[in-house]
Amino acid sequence: MTMRTPITLALALLATSCTEKAVTDAGPQGWGPAQQNAWYGATQGSRLLPWAWAEVLERPGEPGRFFDAQWLTKFRLLPRGAGELPVGMAIDKQDDRDFTNTRLRWVAGQPNDAAWVGFNCSACHTAEINYQGKALRIDGGPGLTDFQSLVEAVDAAIIETRADPAKWDRFAKAVLKTGDSPAARETLGGAVDQWLAWAKGIDRANKADLRPGFARVDAFGHIYNKVALLANRGPDFDPPPPNASDAPVSYPFLWNISQADRVQWNGIAENTKIKVAGKPFEYGALGRNAGEVIGVYGDVKMGGPASLKGYPSSIRVESLNDLERTLKLLKPPMWPAALMGTPDAAKVAAGKALFDKQCGGACHGTVKPGDIETPFKTTVFPLKVAGTDPWMACNAYTYEAPSGAMAGLPSGYIKLPGKPEPERIGQTAPIATLLRTAVVASLIEDKGALVKAAGATWLGVPARPQIDRPAIGLTPAEIKAARLKRCETEVNALLGYRARPLTGIWATAPFLHNGSVPTLWDLLLPPDQRPAAFNVGSREFDPVKVGYVTAPSATNSFRFVARDANGLVPGNGNQGHDYNNAKLSDEQRWALVEYMKTL
Repeated sequence: MTMRTPITLALALLATSCTEKAVTDAGPQGWGPAQQNAWYGATQGSRLLPWAWAEVLERPGEPGRFFDAQWLTKFRLLPRGAGELPVGMAIDKQDDRDFTNTRLRWVAGQPNDAAWVGFNCSACHTAEINYQGKALRIDGGPGLTDFQSLVEAVDAAIIETRADPAKWDRFAKAVLKTGDSPAARETLGGAVDQWLAWAKGIDRANKADLRPGFARVDAFGHIYNKVALLANRGPDFDPPPPNASDAPVSYPFLWNISQADRVQWNGIAENTKIKVAGKPFEYGALGRNAGEVIGVYGDVKMGGPASLKGYPSSIRVESLNDLERTLKLLKPPMWPAALMGTPDAAKVAAGKALFDKQCGGACHGTVKPGDIETPFKTTVFPLKVAGTDPWMACNAYTYEAPSGAMAGLPSGYIKLPGKPEPERIGQTAPIATLLRTAVVASLIEDKGALVKAAGATWLGVPARPQIDRPAIGLTPAEIKAARLKRCETEVNALLGYRARPLTGIWATAPFLHNGSVPTLWDLLLPPDQRPAAFNVGSREFDPVKVGYVTAPSATNSFRFVARDANGLVPGNGNQGHDYNNAKLSDEQRWALVEYMKTL
């Protein structure tokens, strides 16, 4: 594989693309090849691994190159054209002199802007479904990516390379080329050991017994833990006590996202816009996306209260804004009637009447197919009303960490005009507060006055009172029970899940925020009748129940367990979203399914 020249989104939008498109029966989604190509490969500032290492890295436990697009399909990354990285992997090339973990020097005369490979949002927000031998690409749809297994495999490959003399010899020769020497190998080894120390810290922080598997990741858990690690990074790096990444969620679908007033599963982020030089600037989305970059290997150099000039970071502000503007053009996919059959008109009419009465106006609202302009408000339903698995929202609300470098900073980093002085961050703080502060500080360093004017809306995290940490001596189970009790009894905007219009919902399996229900048909059943377990990983589509097939197979290899002998599995629970489901007849359920194909 040869290295692609790094390219900014602005240039990519002007370029032509030779990206091979899958079957287009889903209907045009409003993007041309240039927009799609940029979505698949523009850098956001994510820096996973130096490209000089990645392009020669071998797979763990087997021969072959790790960053081979076809091999990476085992993690459900989607391949692009020949010689390309997979969809959602991008080259980042920028001056690293103000960075921390990615300021590595592994070869003499190395430039300050050596290339790194990382992720962008399309790695998890691009879907593809298969039916009768044909593939349907759905941009902005929830992918099947097993992100956790992928990054664990990268770590394992580097560990094995460092430990195996034969692999290390091949790796060093390939990276150092004509500069190979004992001294050069020592320098390279030191850089690899630095990378491994940071990677192992991330692994320890994110460790959890509950595996996400395909189609899910604990996004908030990973972002929160990364912020805590960055804040507590020191010369003798020792990760702070971890907050388990044990509440994985599905990857949300992204069409119509710019029309919503609030986004994220729990509505934590506001969508707010201003005009800069006559063009809309998505500064609410910018904060949300900056947090995402931090979670997927963005580099941030955090400082304390002595300096309020902002945090140097690898976050690509202009690229993030351009990506968000590109998403505004994305239309929901239309039901592929030519491939899967035309929905039954009589059932559609009956389903629409039922949906409008029980689902639409009260919860989900409607957006007409193809409408990418009309704004809409979302409702965040408290946990008791939604009834679904509480742990994503509960973790976002209750998790705390040592504040490290951020101790003493103003909460949120800046004082807003007309607002009182913000409280100072203590030695321990809610990670939601640390995240908001880190995001604003990172963006101020890049965007200055614009960020200060917009700071009120970024990651609109409602304040909550500082609480005493659980008593020493409690077991993990007791601490978790105490957190759940707080989430069930306290009132806060974070403690809920949002409802949104269901345009294109047919293409977004598995369902509920944690991916615990495989098909639309199953979602309409009473919760205790939904599948207690099912397999995930196959792209093969079931157009009758509307979702992926669930039978075990070589590709459908991950067993998702929602309920076991002990009851609902925390984080995987498939309860809730039950609005008199038991009163629906099978005929009514099939009518609703048929109608939702047309949204």
